[in-house]
Amino acid sequence: MLQNLTVKEVQQFVNNQEKNQELINILLADGRKGLKVLANKIKREIQERVFYEQLWSYEKRYWEKGLTVIGVDEVGRGPLAGPVVAAAVAFREIPDLYGLKDSKKLGEQVKELLASKIKEQGLFYNISLIDNKMIDQINILNATKLAMVNAVKGLGQAVDVLLIDGNFTIDYPAEQIPVVKGDEKVGSIAAAAIIAKVYRDNYMLTLHNKYPMYNFAKNKGYPTEEHYWALKKYGPSPVHRITFKGVKESLGGI
Repeated sequence: MLQNLTVKEVQQFVNNQEKNQELINILLADGRKGLKVLANKIKREIQERVFYEQLWSYEKRYWEKGLTVIGVDEVGRGPLAGPVVAAAVAFREIPDLYGLKDSKKLGEQVKELLASKIKEQGLFYNISLIDNKMIDQINILNATKLAMVNAVKGLGQAVDVLLIDGNFTIDYPAEQIPVVKGDEKVGSIAAAAIIAKVYRDNYMLTLHNKYPMYNFAKNKGYPTEEHYWALKKYGPSPVHRITFKGVKESLGGI
């Protein structure tokens, strides 16, 4: 049947067909290069769809029981300056967030778009930050946990289950499931990571306006060669983490 159609006509025909392995086999059997490219595109789409469904396997087992599941993640543990930011987010069903993945693998515009969709489609969400001074007082791990606790408490909602990125639990009275590299494996954790990342990046832009010599707009407070150079030249700013290696050594640099 396809032999009587041009490649463009086949592409239009395929748009209205169910994307499955049978369709892929038909396209590959045709032999034309353009249809082989189309078959490979459909194969990738199917793989992405399967991966996306698997992202929500943790949540689905609790949704089926009528439980409220919260994804929790943080960003900003590694920077030399600025806050650590945590986010908590809940969904009631699999949202329309195709392309959702580890925030570190997404471009700025994609993250901004996904963050808007997450906020629109989520049941509720909350974002919390712990500033650099508190980080210096209680250390980055405790600051991370505190930011997560505050993010969940700030939801103002009853919580049944927490899905937490990492290998630890937090001080909150609910069932907790830590998932190492959770932002790569669990949909609601990945969603929390994205809204936290977008929030923190925008926050660092405001700090850049106050302290442009460190170029926070580009490095977001993370250690880079340029950032180290600025620390040596100007010393730390009021938003630097004084207890961090690379910062404490520059205290006399102003």
